Amino acid sequence: MQETFDSGVFNLAPIAMWIEDFSEVKALFDIWRSEGITDIRAFLRDDVLRIAECSRRDPGAGCQQEDA
Repeated sequence: MQETFDSGVFNLAPIAMWIEDFSEVKALFDIWRSEGITDIRAFLRDDVLRIAECSRRDPGAGCQQEDA
């Protein structure tokens, strides 16, 4: 994930934050759409392995650093 945020502010925030990047999931959805899928929800419901494929696309892009 390209850093588009101020990581200094992110790491110094007084509350826990998590940033997720779902761009790989969106890219997968775009592939399916280009293959003619028009109802992603129904498409995913028809085969749970497709949902597993989405979850393998790691959205965890970053979390705050622990204080040493």
